[in-house]
Amino acid sequence: MAEALLAQSREELRRADSKALQGLAVVAALAVLWTAPLTDGLWRPASLHWSGQLSWWLGWALWCAAAGSFGAAAFPWLSSARTESVVYFGDVSRLAGNLRRLSAALSKTASTYVQGLLAELAWTSRTAMRKYQLVRVGFAAVALATAAMLLALA
Repeated sequence: MAEALLAQSREELRRADSKALQGLAVVAALAVLWTAPLTDGLWRPASLHWSGQLSWWLGWALWCAAAGSFGAAAFPWLSSARTESVVYFGDVSRLAGNLRRLSAALSKTASTYVQGLLAELAWTSRTAMRKYQLVRVGFAAVALATAAMLLALA
């Protein structure tokens, strides 16, 4: 059962990464769309009423929040746990300089296979959930930023 859950958690992690990258693409497209009127030099946000300017800059602040949220979700997350178990590639990398320690850690992990599997399942599930939360924040910020920009130009 734990192996099936781990496979599902890994798939969710891939989906969360994919959604984060899609969100970054949306944020980039919106940046191009919103800066286009500024490039011809005929229009400036300062030409808006104060409420429009407020809405315009609020939209940009929300855009920055969305970009940061999607970027954080897409950024590779590595475990910082320092155990003598080997449950993912970061553990192998950390122990690779000392083959004796790596061999001992692999033996220990093999003898406690279920515990290692559960540790990886817990880490993968937590990471996928955090990434999904950041993606949600990012899409909410994109929606609010778009609304603020449209309101500024109305």
